[in-house]
Parts: sequence; C-alpha cells; structure tokens
Amino acid sequence: MVVLVWRFVLLLSAVVGGISGLPFRKAADGEEVSDYVVAFKPEYVVTKILEQVSRQFDLLKRPPRVDYVYDHVLNGLGLSDVNSETLEWLEKQDYVAYVDESHMLTADSNPCITVSPTSRQNYNNQLNWGLDRITERAPTNSYSFDPSGTGSGTFIYVMDSGVRCSHVQFDDTTGRCDDDFFKYSGAPNYDDSVGHGTQVAGVAAADDLGAAPAAIIKNVKIADSSGASELQIVAGLNAIVADVTAYNRSNNCVIVISYSGAHLTSLNTSITNATDEDCVIVSSAGNGDSVVPVYPAGYSVTNTKVIAVGNTNKQDKRHCASNHGSWVNIYAPGSNIYTPHKSDDNDIVKVKGTSFSAAITGGGAAIVLQEAGVDASNLRQKLIDRASLNYITLLPAGTNSHNRLLYVGAV
Repeated sequence: MVVLVWRFVLLLSAVVGGISGLPFRKAADGEEVSDYVVAFKPEYVVTKILEQVSRQFDLLKRPPRVDYVYDHVLNGLGLSDVNSETLEWLEKQDYVAYVDESHMLTADSNPCITVSPTSRQNYNNQLNWGLDRITERAPTNSYSFDPSGTGSGTFIYVMDSGVRCSHVQFDDTTGRCDDDFFKYSGAPNYDDSVGHGTQVAGVAAADDLGAAPAAIIKNVKIADSSGASELQIVAGLNAIVADVTAYNRSNNCVIVISYSGAHLTSLNTSITNATDEDCVIVSSAGNGDSVVPVYPAGYSVTNTKVIAVGNTNKQDKRHCASNHGSWVNIYAPGSNIYTPHKSDDNDIVKVKGTSFSAAITGGGAAIVLQEAGVDASNLRQKLIDRASLNYITLLPAGTNSHNRLLYVGAV
C-alpha cells in the first residue's frame, strides 16, 4: 500500500535518476497556473539539497506545497500553490533542469448506461462481444471466449479514478484486486467516485467480463471527476516503479492509462523510466477522430514498450470518434462493452471509448506475457504479429492507419 500524507519538508524521500532538461517555461499569458513538476538536474539529488531548498521556500511570501517527491521515474518534486514569485525564484536555481506546467489529462470514454442486475443476461453468453472478437479471426458472434491464457502471474496497474475492488466481478476475497495501492495527494480515500477506473479494470481483468481474469489488479488512483493532472500521473508512475523494483515484477507489469492530453517533457521522461523497468504501457489513442497524437499514447512513436490503442465496434468498424494514424499500433473492441460499475457490488454498465479498447488490450497484453519467450521488449511486436489483419473498415484513406485488430486466441 502506498499512502501519501505530504507535509512540506517532513516527508520527502530519496530521489535518484536523471532527467533531460529544457528551458524553463512560464505560464501562458492570462492563464492562472499553480501546479508544476520541477525536474532537478541529475547531479543534484533532492535529499542532499533538501534542507537548503526548504529553507529558501520558507522565505517566500507564499511557500508552495510539496505534494509529491519523485524518486523513481523522475528526479524532482510535484508542487502546487506556486505563484509568480516562486516561479521566478525557481528559474534562477542551479539545480533546476526545467519546470513543466501541470495540465489536466481527460478520460477517453463516453457516457455509460447502467444495466439493472435483475435484467442482466449470462456473462458468458452475449454481454461481452469484445471477448469473443479478440479470440476469433473472423467474426462469428458465437460469444465464446477462448484465450491462450488468463494473465496469471501478471500485474495490471490501472491508472485511473480508483477501483471498486469489492465488486463481485473482482473476487476481492482472494486479494486479486489491491484496492489501497496508491491514491493521489488530497484524495479522501481509494474509492472510485467517478466510475471510470472500475470500468477500465473490469474490461481488463474482471472475473467473467474481463480479458485477463487471473491477473492481479492494482488500484492506482490518479484522477477525479475533473481528470488527472500531470502531477498525479507522474506520482502514480513513481509508485508503480517503486513496487515493480521492490518486488521484482519487471516483465510482468502492464500499466493501463486511459487518459490523454498534451506532450510534456516530464511525462515523457516518466513513461520512459517506467518502461526502462520493463513495464509495458497500454494507452488509449483518444476520441478526437484525428491523426494527431495525444499523450501518453503518442509516445508509441519513439518507445516500443508503449502501445497506442484505437476503438472498433461490433461490426469491425473503427468507431467514428477513435483517433487513428500510423502512431496507433492496434485496434480493439471498445464500443458497447459491458463492465463493472462503482455504484454497488453488482452494478454493470455499458461503455464505449478508446479507454476500454486500451483496457481489453491491457488484459490481452497480460495474457501474452504469460507465454514463453515474451517479455516487455517484444510484447508489442508479438501483439502486432498475431493481430487479425484487414478486418477493420472506416479507417480513413491516406492516414497510414494500421488495419490490425487485437487477437489473443490460439496461435
């Protein structure tokens, strides 16, 4: 369990690792920006200069609040309540490599419809067509799910709004769903107050409705109803890498991020350092019907351990809102998918969006990681090599979009 109760100065931990710097960037004109990721130069380890930094902070008229110390994926701090005086002061410090304004990343999903538990049909019959589709080459609507594995021995870190691990679909009595792994600073609890995180976890690894029902689910709560800030995402990644390194979970680590936004240096650095620990990032391509990359999925262009996923429907059509283009590695079912919801332990909802295409691909990644000879370095290529080809329609011409549909059935 990772608990964040940050008080300025008193609870800072060791910082290791390096960063690549960019010039200091101030807030945009007219925009009030108060949260920043402050990346330190590699030669300045935070713990060695912490006392000096804290004394200087205390001299400012409005000291910033230290929400996070990044000691695995970044060498730096996550600060909030930063005013112009602090920005100017930070700019002059020799140990600061760069400062990133923390923007909000939004969930890549559409509104969902709750299904009454009394009206649900058999889980293994016709609720989740997506599971059927990813284990057959041509669509048959047989509603059978015959994957090559179950995800046993793998860990799916769901970076989202929280997970209702007590839901019957997560079999929480076995400890398969770790509900108190991480929560962002200021979150009142680990609960899912939005629903999105429980839904993503369900599509990835619910007992009956998920792709990898034997994978361990880690609740990485980095978002609320407003979205996820970069401060929170970097902090979640930091906690994941700490867990992976402490318990030797490299090459058994799948991180599902169903949020998207703009490129930031600190986000890219954190993603890179997470994948350097042999975690695979499965990220939603976004719902903008665009060829322009969104991030972190867009890091798939330069990082082979990042998998960008687009959305298809039951007719193998690209969903009209799904982003596309050469940077999207693979497509997967993500329209009208049934999954657990946060309202109570029996609720099921119908959802759509690239969020859930990423989730089912995250489960598929956990399945394939079980196979001999597969690890983080070749997992993405394995999924590409075995994808069902040329079934997807409505991929816009001239966009170099890959016609690859996720497949994790028998090979």
